[in-house]
Amino acid sequence: MGIVAHDLRNPITAAKLATETLLMDLDADPATARRLDTILRALGRANHLIQDLLDVARIEAGQALGPARAAGGGAAGLGRGRGAEAGGGVGVAGAGR
Repeated sequence: MGIVAHDLRNPITAAKLATETLLMDLDADPATARRLDTILRALGRANHLIQDLLDVARIEAGQALGPARAAGGGAAGLGRGRGAEAGGGVGVAGAGR
């Protein structure tokens, strides 16, 4: 699972960088800027889901999470600020937004 999660990050990162570049380079009208911002938010949610998958893989492998992740920033901290209402967590809670 960890390898797949890492492999998913590459195209998401490329899409994020391209979208950020478009947002900076284009003299975009407000409607286009909102659409680009929507893409960035969706990519951020996808990246958080991938990070949660990596956290689960580390936990299942018996590896410790970093201090920031263990303190509530990932799968180990579900229910402490990153639940479905924040668009994070493991599962499909953020889907369809």
